[in-house]
Amino acid sequence: DPVVDVTIRIQEGEQYFVNRITFVGNDTTHDEVIRRELQLVERGVFDTEAMKYSVRRLNQLGYFQPLEENGVGISNSTEEENEVDLTFELIETNLNQLSFGAGISQFDGFFGQLAFQTSNFLGQGKTLDIGLQSGSRVRDFNLTFTEPYLFGRPWSASGTLFSRRIEWLGSWTEESMGTNFTIGYPLAYFTRLVVSYGYEQTEVTDVNPAYTNDMELLAT
Repeated sequence: DPVVDVTIRIQEGEQYFVNRITFVGNDTTHDEVIRRELQLVERGVFDTEAMKYSVRRLNQLGYFQPLEENGVGISNSTEEENEVDLTFELIETNLNQLSFGAGISQFDGFFGQLAFQTSNFLGQGKTLDIGLQSGSRVRDFNLTFTEPYLFGRPWSASGTLFSRRIEWLGSWTEESMGTNFTIGYPLAYFTRLVVSYGYEQTEVTDVNPAYTNDMELLAT
């Protein structure tokens, strides 16, 4: 069979660098919360693949309406010919959720509940979740706080405090309190190693005498 040699001549275009990165529309979210998700840095090499990945990371935050690649403005810098300015045009979404209600059930009796959640607390990218339920037979409180960048590094940390009291009608009263702590570290772009530790202390009171009598009979 005939064999031929193929020569492909490639001529690289001029390399461009990033001069300035500007964010528009982030009235609440701090610039540093957005900037740490980008794979492009000022004075670094401009890479279209890195820009696509940066857009994907920003969309995963959920702080803004979905950003398309054409939502990033690219313009030639007035300072150097081989530099570009990037402008990210963002539209923030409402990430604060407040809910409350009341009701009555055979198990809980009369109860009221209140919950608040935000995944961008004070515009710093932190998550805060507070829940409270109080009733004639049930009291439940929990508080969770998550820091996605611990001490400015990509370590994530989350802590939970909880306290609950349940009156098991005709049986006993159970009171519990404790905490959970989780720390995570990214192994790859979309892979994270997570380690958790939890502690809970439970106390049982107001036990129905019928249960203690049964235990005494078993002991004899």
